[in-house]
Amino acid sequence: MNSSTRPTPRPFRDSDAQAILPRSASLALWLPRVASGQWSPEVAAQSVQQEDEPHIIDDRGSAVSLVTFLRSTLGRVVASCAVFPVPGDIASAPYLATHSGVESEELVLVRMVAEDRSQRNIALVPEVTEFGPAGDRGYSTHWNVVEVDPWEFQVLGSAGSLADAQRALRVGLAQATEALVALDVARWHEEHADLIDLLRDSYDLSGYIPEDLPARVYSILESSARLRAIVDIARFSDGSALNSTQAQARLRLLRDVDAISRRAMEAATLMTPLVG
Repeated sequence: MNSSTRPTPRPFRDSDAQAILPRSASLALWLPRVASGQWSPEVAAQSVQQEDEPHIIDDRGSAVSLVTFLRSTLGRVVASCAVFPVPGDIASAPYLATHSGVESEELVLVRMVAEDRSQRNIALVPEVTEFGPAGDRGYSTHWNVVEVDPWEFQVLGSAGSLADAQRALRVGLAQATEALVALDVARWHEEHADLIDLLRDSYDLSGYIPEDLPARVYSILESSARLRAIVDIARFSDGSALNSTQAQARLRLLRDVDAISRRAMEAATLMTPLVG
């Protein structure tokens, strides 16, 4: 279900703020490192899955575990990136993956060498199912493989550079935090009060991403993940104290800030030989 119709904020995998990093961002960062032999598929799979049920990759009707899929990528990944399309903003999503990508609000794009040595471009689109009672939630994740056209120039044009992302995030974080405090979101969503407190400060992403990320990339990921969570919670606050003009202004601000954070996370996860 997409953010335009979802009645409550997207579910967090646990109460720890670091778990707000999308699964697609984690997987996109691990793929080239596993493919190059730097890290084991087992370590990468555990980092992506965390407390989820084991993830499944479905490629044209052939379903394998995430760790098995990662083993198959050795020496084959040329480029990868996580993208986060939403209704009205699909600039980074290849046409053939647009519908499913908007439904999930995230996907991983991969260019890889096929078995016949040709180039294959695919999208890994997650379907996440939440189960269990409140306070004891579990998640199962099924990644569907979609064949797409070459995507790297499209993402480069949409996401921008890391320098652009850093500049935009500084502004976005200041705007979102100010709006969050003014709205007193914790009053409307008491179940997220502890998470909101954590989101006002930086947090540790270790365990969810590779340890060898450059400091600049890490900083962008941390800021953009935190910003998206702030926006997501604020979007679903009651807002009853606002008049219609104020409510529309708030919605526009949140939409703009969310776009900043999505673009920044795309730029941070992009790995392509087209960029030196």
